[in-house]
Amino acid sequence: MYYFAGEVAKIRSLRDPSSKMSKSDDNDMSRIDLSDSTDLVYKKITKAMTDSVSRVVTYDPDLRPGLSNLIDLHMTLTGKSSEEIVSFAQNQNLNKKTYKEYLASVVNEQIQPINSEMQRLLSDRGHLSAVLKVGQEKASSIAEKTMKEVKHLVGLS
Repeated sequence: MYYFAGEVAKIRSLRDPSSKMSKSDDNDMSRIDLSDSTDLVYKKITKAMTDSVSRVVTYDPDLRPGLSNLIDLHMTLTGKSSEEIVSFAQNQNLNKKTYKEYLASVVNEQIQPINSEMQRLLSDRGHLSAVLKVGQEKASSIAEKTMKEVKHLVGLS
């Protein structure tokens, strides 16, 4: 189940929690892409910037923006509150390192089915060609109708 809504306004960069996560960021390690492998997601999450305040998992966006960003990502994917996530981490004796490892498994659980379906669709060249052909036909039909209307409005027909 996907939750992409709720308390979290936006997910921040994994490398710089002062900026939002963006596919246009030059640093691939700053974001999770739907095409990322399980190992790459693990690497990106475990190398995400946090802090040296404490090894304990807490949610404090002002004092601990990096760790709070990871909790925001967790909240977005699961629909759980920051309190629930922090409580879980504390009950499981997860420190920052082990929480990152756990979060990587949560992220992979959500995105790997999407990744697999993307790979399946991209490998089916016949299906891609058919979809592109249908899109081209729809676009051409709309463009033709629009051009007729434009020509009529400017007096060319």
